[in-house]
Amino acid sequence: MRCPPPFGTYPASDGHFALAVLNDRLFSTFCEVIGQPDLAQDARFTTDTLRRENEPALAEYIDGWAGGLPVDEVVDLLSAAGIPASSIQSVAQAWASPQAVERGLASEVTHPDLGVLNVPEQPVHFSGVGRGGRKSAPALNADADDILNTLNKEQNA
Repeated sequence: MRCPPPFGTYPASDGHFALAVLNDRLFSTFCEVIGQPDLAQDARFTTDTLRRENEPALAEYIDGWAGGLPVDEVVDLLSAAGIPASSIQSVAQAWASPQAVERGLASEVTHPDLGVLNVPEQPVHFSGVGRGGRKSAPALNADADDILNTLNKEQNA
């Protein structure tokens, strides 16, 4: 069974955010935050079932409010009111986030054709096990001679 709206991702002026309004109390608070306090009493939105049935109309209110605000402001306003919300980051944003940097989730490797690349590290830290030292993948056919020589030796043995 799907969660009742508003639950999901919605656009803001500079990106998208996730929102989880899962009960009537939160919906009432949400309506206040978006400047539409009367929506909580609107016959189309008074129950989870009705909100689900009228999701497109509800989404128009959300889009109208959030579409004029940056994601960070939307999330700050909703979070301050106790409504679960979060920005949705691009891969590049997540990769450069303070959490990813602090956890050392990337290592630099030098690829023979592509140059310096940031590649993922093992995300779990184990006591006594070092990190880093990753190697790039070889260039196409870079190991062909070694592999063929090994196969020839095994075949002739």
